[in-house]
Amino acid sequence: MNSIFQGRDARVPPGPWDVIVVGAGIYGLPAAFFLARHHRARVLVVEDNTIPGECITVATGGIVRIAYSNLDVVRVAAFAREIYRDPVGRLGLRAPVHLGFTPTGWGRFVSADAQPGILDEIGRIARGAGGRLTVLPMPEYLAGLSRARRGNVERVMDVSDVTHVLADDEGGFCDGGTALTGFFEAGQEAGVACTLYSRVRELVREGERVTGVVLERWSREGGVVARETVRADRIVLAAGRGNAALVRAAAGWEMPTFTSFHQVPFIRNSPDNGFAQATYEVGPAGARRRVEMIDVPTMSHWRDIYFRPEGSGLIFGNHHRELQADDYLPVGGTIDGHRVGLDQVMIDKLLEVMPWFPVLSSPGLNLGRSPADIAGGAYYMNPEELPFEGPVPGTGDAVFYAGSGCGTGFKLGPGVAWLLVQRMAGVPLAERLIGSDALSAERATYFYPPGTSRDELLAQFRPVHEGGRVVEMGAAGIAVPGR
Repeated sequence: MNSIFQGRDARVPPGPWDVIVVGAGIYGLPAAFFLARHHRARVLVVEDNTIPGECITVATGGIVRIAYSNLDVVRVAAFAREIYRDPVGRLGLRAPVHLGFTPTGWGRFVSADAQPGILDEIGRIARGAGGRLTVLPMPEYLAGLSRARRGNVERVMDVSDVTHVLADDEGGFCDGGTALTGFFEAGQEAGVACTLYSRVRELVREGERVTGVVLERWSREGGVVARETVRADRIVLAAGRGNAALVRAAAGWEMPTFTSFHQVPFIRNSPDNGFAQATYEVGPAGARRRVEMIDVPTMSHWRDIYFRPEGSGLIFGNHHRELQADDYLPVGGTIDGHRVGLDQVMIDKLLEVMPWFPVLSSPGLNLGRSPADIAGGAYYMNPEELPFEGPVPGTGDAVFYAGSGCGTGFKLGPGVAWLLVQRMAGVPLAERLIGSDALSAERATYFYPPGTSRDELLAQFRPVHEGGRVVEMGAAGIAVPGR
């Protein structure tokens, strides 16, 4: 049987399927693979675009690291990173699959002078990571770099603005689109079916229990080609910013989840930068290839900005927390009286930190003529800034949720998917990947009664001392002491 359904003549089998997964992003595709491979489930993935499509996973910075203040989250990140580094071995695949991982190394650059208590915090994380992370004074860190890499780091930032580095030599980044393509290929090997260009229009019920979905499918050329009812024992909602509407449809609940659209500008290797290049080997064993890119680690800086190699240049992001409507699209901004494609909230942050980052003053910086010139996507945020998984209340354990991961979702996605699958399989909490609620729906209130206002939900994004739930996690999942 064909396992990819698209077009007028490709009718989706009505089932019942064991599980329908809504959304083919970094939560949905790994969850579908794990369900099919480890539990022999008949799984249908519903995706409203193609794969890798246009979801936030494709536009993410794709940083892969394991440093988090919560040491259980460190374990989940380490689990996911090993999959990114060696998908064939870790997933037990026959065919070579590439998830786009490039081992540039990663560092969290901090200032003990400006951040009292941060050394104790990153030291605790390093010890909890079992030797996979190292805390180094900045001079010692720089002395350990090659001349070319050190020169690049000094071109990017003012190294005197940093006192220490939490270094992760096995970190790096993944290309989001390649990662989704790889997980899709893994799912195909495991028997996962997928219907593309399909949107959930209704939920099917028997009494109070959700037993399926009504799909509306259309062709790539446009126009609806089918409206079909597909049934399943259980449904996983992994549709990114579409999840809130699906939760509302499934159980009437409102969620404190909002969009924060982040653009990811590019800095080319202009003559004033003169970045040195390095060669990396990427891809699975037996199908490895060499790529050349700027010789610089992936960097997360204490001033809430990050940099990541991209070809001969860099991409960067800054961490604004402006919450926007779920259908928000960037509109551009103004700098020095000129309209550019970078949103104003991003420009304001860029100007704030520019004195400490020489590379941001480079002619190689692309601000775009319009928002279409700059990659970006909608981070789907909750107050705790970490993804979660779990059942949607009031659905009789028929509907489950995975996602809402802010910028941390990509690096944790496969681990969160595994936690969800362990839950769905009835694995006791003490025997799961982590025996805590650090990434579960039980850790906080995510489902609010019908009729809860937007203002009430937004109030959850206030700091704890103001009655909200936000705990300042910095730019890299690390709690900033004293905030």
